[in-house]
Amino acid sequence: MKWCSLDSVEDAGIGAALRESGYRLHWAREDRLAEAVDIKGWEQVVWNDRKQGPVYLRVPDPSCEYLALVKKPDPH
Repeated sequence: MKWCSLDSVEDAGIGAALRESGYRLHWAREDRLAEAVDIKGWEQVVWNDRKQGPVYLRVPDPSCEYLALVKKPDPH
């Protein structure tokens, strides 16, 4: 797991790379992550960091424990 800011995903080019690959991105609250993945068809983003290997991206959030980045193929 890697803690980051909302901006760091864009600054690192992760968001752009995923969108260019045909994905839509969404931040899911921890308490809704299972529903988003199991029922709504989202997939948790696992980014392959050259130094750390697979990384699950998380953002601390004051209203819940964290937000997790999820992706879903864009229907367009």
